[in-house]
Amino acid sequence: MHIIFSPIWFMGIDSIFEILSAIIAIFVGFYAFKIYRSTRKKDFFYLFIAFAMLFFAFIVRSFTDLAAYSLFLESIPIITKIVQVQYVYYTGIYTYQLLTLLGYLTLAILALKIRGRRVISLLVMFVIISSVMSLVSYSAFHMIAAVMLSYVVLHFYENCSRKFCKNSLLVFVSFLLIFLSQVIFIFIFHTWFYVLGQVLQFLGYFLLLANLILVYRS
Repeated sequence: MHIIFSPIWFMGIDSIFEILSAIIAIFVGFYAFKIYRSTRKKDFFYLFIAFAMLFFAFIVRSFTDLAAYSLFLESIPIITKIVQVQYVYYTGIYTYQLLTLLGYLTLAILALKIRGRRVISLLVMFVIISSVMSLVSYSAFHMIAAVMLSYVVLHFYENCSRKFCKNSLLVFVSFLLIFLSQVIFIFIFHTWFYVLGQVLQFLGYFLLLANLILVYRS
């Protein structure tokens, strides 16, 4: 499995995008938790959990990438370099994939209004197994993430159609961009696709921050 997809000039920039996305995710999560504390509606608590998992996922991914890039650029024998990079990558990437899929699964469960505990437990087991299987296929992870996000995008599209306003449009476009980033990552066969996917993903989270700022101002 190919490990490093980033062009050399983009190494580190992607980690900055991931750290900023993590900060935005935790801001959104804390806002959801604030609403939960005032309303006691469990959906907002689960929304907080979803974005908290995405926060930790981005943090793990950013540090995994930085560690892998550092080893990749070091002046050490090529065999040693490959072994060390693979160890760092596989150690961090499973945690990242698991947390990301659990976060997006939680968002999809909220969008689809799934309440059955057996169904939810089955989906969680599917995610855990998928995270293991995705270690041998980079595209498989993003394919599963894209499928989950498609339901989230559809939910916010319907919400935007019913209650059109700047906030609903921003949320819809933000998740659409995040969804498109996952689709691009599926078909990654050139470093420019990796760059485009990273940019779209960050723009999606940036729009979530913009929406959060608008909500606070209103």
